[in-house]
Amino acid sequence: ATPAATAASDTARREIAAPELGSSAVAPSRPDPPAEVLKETFLLKAEVEQLRNRLRSCSTSDELRVVQEDCAALRSERDGLRSEIARLESSFLSWRRSAEEAEALRSEVATLQEQRRQLQDRLAQSAVLAEANARLAAENESLRTRLAQGAPSQHSPPALQSLDDKVLRLRELSASLEQ
Repeated sequence: ATPAATAASDTARREIAAPELGSSAVAPSRPDPPAEVLKETFLLKAEVEQLRNRLRSCSTSDELRVVQEDCAALRSERDGLRSEIARLESSFLSWRRSAEEAEALRSEVATLQEQRRQLQDRLAQSAVLAEANARLAAENESLRTRLAQGAPSQHSPPALQSLDDKVLRLRELSASLEQ
């Protein structure tokens, strides 16, 4: 029942039960309604009121049921969202740990690459020193052999000094190679 329909039916009931007192034309010729009509009007009003109360209670219980269903649906949706949030937080923490691990591994790779480069530099330097050491050792051996045979040396005393310098240089290279 709409509010306009309710107001119209209320007005009609009042008019049937009691005519307006403020009307300009008082009808003295109009007789009081018979008792039977008054009784019927009273019963109809009571029935209308009962129907309205039933309608209100039905609509209230229907509204309550709808509200309860909406509430249950919202609770279910809330629970679903909470579980989704928990899953996303767990996933986020997993990704975060993975990112931290990846960053630590990148740092370790960079450190290992730097160590490798340093070792390769030292290896290249060692190869150069080993080659120089082998050449000087061979030259030293050749000179010792000549001296031991007593072969005339074309070296003069400054040449012997050069030999001593080379031996000293050979010892220095051997010492640096051992390091």
